[in-house]
Amino acid sequence: KIRVSTLFSLTSDMVTGTNLERAINSIMDIVMQVVPCDTGVLMTIDRDSDRIVTKVWRGLNKALRSIISLKVGEGIAGWVAKEGKPLLLVDNLKDYPPFRWTPEGKDLKSAIYAPLKVNDKVIGILNLNRITTDFNFTDQDLQLACILANQAALAIGNAQLQLDLEHSCLETITVLAKLIEAHDPYTSGHSERV
Repeated sequence: KIRVSTLFSLTSDMVTGTNLERAINSIMDIVMQVVPCDTGVLMTIDRDSDRIVTKVWRGLNKALRSIISLKVGEGIAGWVAKEGKPLLLVDNLKDYPPFRWTPEGKDLKSAIYAPLKVNDKVIGILNLNRITTDFNFTDQDLQLACILANQAALAIGNAQLQLDLEHSCLETITVLAKLIEAHDPYTSGHSERV
């Protein structure tokens, strides 16, 4: 069992990052360490296209990585994104239609799907799978995955806020430079040329 101090340390490191790609990769590594599983996928929701997009994965083959893109409401991850509720799936998953087409589906023993939420808005989904492990995920594993999904949502939200802030600062500087240049014909257009 994982100690609370270890969990605190790991999740603290998770939410202090400001680089989105690094934060997402760190999240997946931490989740795989804390909730033992064979494969894991962290997906986010692209609000422009209303699609669920895979951001990072562990243990998946290349063929699966390229096809994981669903609409919100489509498939299991889509249901979790739409409903905002976690799912624990155990036993006989190979007979469940969404898993039949995947190479791992025939051997899938147990799966967890946990929504990533910021202000009650689902921004992504965490999916963990056990394929080679002989035992199913438990309710405790689901609770732990949900805690980590909440921390992941905070980390992603923080990193996104940092990106938005940097973008806003750059836009403000650009507008101010153009305003200054508009009053001086000698420097007019200089900021665009450099």
